Amino acid sequence: MAASGDRGFTLMEVLVAVAICGISLGVALSGLSQGHRATERALSMERAGGAMEMALLKLASMEDEDLEMGRALEGEIPGMEGWKYSVEVRPLSIKLVQEDNDTEEGEDGLDREDNVFQDEELQEIEVKVLDPRGHSYSLILWQ
Repeated sequence: MAASGDRGFTLMEVLVAVAICGISLGVALSGLSQGHRATERALSMERAGGAMEMALLKLASMEDEDLEMGRALEGEIPGMEGWKYSVEVRPLSIKLVQEDNDTEEGEDGLDREDNVFQDEELQEIEVKVLDPRGHSYSLILWQ
């Protein structure tokens, strides 16, 4: 027992203070970790956007007769080691689904009538980029 004139902390007070500091430090490091992951994801997406831009510039530099419909253009991104791209140009195909509740029901409870419209003059361009870690990014354009 401490005398009335002694000043200091008891062992229990020190243990409680250490526990509170440990919990606070754990919460703070968790927040920093999530921020770091979000930053890495954003930087990776920014690099993928640059790689897609380079792939589209490569596509734009080609002559129309060099690019056949349905054929994929593939290669490595210059200046970005390990990054690969593929560009596929195909006729634009749009599938419209019309739901009709007045007729006989289909498998999922809805009768559907599908119409597919395809136009040879309009093109769908799909750009896929693969980073060195194996993550894939894709972009679909219509023109």
